[in-house]
Amino acid sequence: MDGTLTSAFLPLGVALALGLLVGLQRERESPTVAGVRTSAITALLGASTALATVVMKPDGSRARV
Repeated sequence: MDGTLTSAFLPLGVALALGLLVGLQRERESPTVAGVRTSAITALLGASTALATVVMKPDGSRARV
């Protein structure tokens, strides 16, 4: 990561978009299971955790969270 806002928010935006798509598909198939909001929040949490490892270890090695 080069430290710009784009490099930080692009993965979060992609995770949000994919989470929304998965949630829409799941809600369409069965409205009683986790839907759009749950899938989007879960995707953002996963992406945030992955970004935290990069921030904690900027040398490129993977850190344990």
